[in-house]
Amino acid sequence: MTLLATNTTALFLPQDSPLSQVELLTRDREPHDQHPDDWSPPKPASKGIPLARHQVENKAEYELGESKVTVSTAAVQTSGPQQCDLGSQWLPLNNPVEMERHLRDDHQFRAVVIRQKNSHSRLSVSKDLFGCLSSKCGLPAQFQDIIAYFGSRDLEVEVATPRLRFARLKRPRLSASSNGFECMYGLRFVQPNNKGDPQRMYSLRQLAVYNKEDVGCNLATWLLVAPPPNVTIAFNEYFEMQNTGASMNAFGVHALLFSFAISSWRPYLVHLAEEVHQHANTVLLAAPAGHGPISLNKCGDMQRLKLLGDAMLDATLTLSTTHDALNRLTASYTHYVTGTDVQDEVAVDEFEDDVYHQLLELSREVDWLLQQTDGMRQKLLGISHLVSSFMSLGNGRALEDLGKEAREENSHIHNLTKKSTQDAAAVKVLTIMMLVYLPATVVLNFFSTSFVDNTTSAGSSRNLIILANWWIFVAISVPLTVLTFYVWWVFAGLQATGKYPPWWRKIARMKLIFRARTTSQTDEENGIDPVSTAATIASCDEKL
Repeated sequence: MTLLATNTTALFLPQDSPLSQVELLTRDREPHDQHPDDWSPPKPASKGIPLARHQVENKAEYELGESKVTVSTAAVQTSGPQQCDLGSQWLPLNNPVEMERHLRDDHQFRAVVIRQKNSHSRLSVSKDLFGCLSSKCGLPAQFQDIIAYFGSRDLEVEVATPRLRFARLKRPRLSASSNGFECMYGLRFVQPNNKGDPQRMYSLRQLAVYNKEDVGCNLATWLLVAPPPNVTIAFNEYFEMQNTGASMNAFGVHALLFSFAISSWRPYLVHLAEEVHQHANTVLLAAPAGHGPISLNKCGDMQRLKLLGDAMLDATLTLSTTHDALNRLTASYTHYVTGTDVQDEVAVDEFEDDVYHQLLELSREVDWLLQQTDGMRQKLLGISHLVSSFMSLGNGRALEDLGKEAREENSHIHNLTKKSTQDAAAVKVLTIMMLVYLPATVVLNFFSTSFVDNTTSAGSSRNLIILANWWIFVAISVPLTVLTFYVWWVFAGLQATGKYPPWWRKIARMKLIFRARTTSQTDEENGIDPVSTAATIASCDEKL
């Protein structure tokens, strides 16, 4: 099975990239005089476990022989009589020829590192160079599942750590005893990103590890993909002890790598806890009615609370999968060393091994981190519920204010309606009074016209005389009255239906026909083909 079976365009650098390289950990006998080809493997290390872990505040200290490696979130520090970087270096290999030259099978120890510029960039190795490395080191096809999402990407597509794979190597001739083991896994940890955003001070990083301990060939192979600098320093310490023949166990290094990843989560969870506490204090200072020290609109940023919840879910998922991988490593270690599974309490007491108890302590630490994360999630859930309740109360109060304004507006409209009714009653009274006086007014107006005259008789009495042409008054006033009512009726119908009376459409049709005929005659005089009368009438009917 080939290791490069899937599309790796976003995972590796282009073939002709000058940045493509891997780094090999080497140590010269004399730092300045010896050639790398003259390097000889050290004596095989024993299976004793000198790694002892001590907890000092939030740092994990490991004793390797007489040296001490302190793992914290900032860096790995070394102290003691042995210096980790003395005589050791990471040798860059950027072509298959150099890889063939330095990755020899007669070495007892070889450690290779593949760098990565940042967590969202491609690995600093080309596909062909990685294929040559996998062929020389015998990497299994499952290792690409570990580094499948280490390449270029726009967002985190996999938060959980890849599943740990452990397999024992068998001796020839179907022997039941172990010939070594092969182990691969991925780790997820957090580090400060130095981006200057106080709400996003940390970023999620990844590390892939491959280790093969071939006891039959006396060969230890390590491959680290995208390790941070402090892990590289700790690995130098392990390499120094291998070359000096000190008693060292590869499982202790795995415990050291797990401890580095686990210890990086505590300051990140402290950072999240501080932000959750800040949101809690802000919410407690707010009031639904808006009378508190902090406005209700500023008491909770729901988007930020959602991002905090997502960050805690990611932390829970990562720590849970790390816990599973750690338990898998612990079970594999006990089975590898003792040949049986250490499960019951009596067997655990009898299994006196520093690395085993160190792995158990790491498992308890992950349990504690998970409990802390779960507590923060519950607190954040309470804050979200309180903010939602405040917002619901705020919406209720806003609706109450709207109802109050609506009632006030209805009262104002009621007053206006009442006043309009009173005005209408007054107008009605005036109308009735006008109707009462209207007949007398008409009679008086008639008798005040020139059609009525008065004369004085011989007895000094005045007599009214109606002239013979009084009918002119009737002949003029009655048609005008009828015309007035007709104009009112036409205007009211036009306002109601928007249609003109038939006689108006006929007049407009005649006007349009006359204009069209005039235009046709003008066109005929100018030599233009005139439009027929039927077409003109049809066009006029269309317009009307």
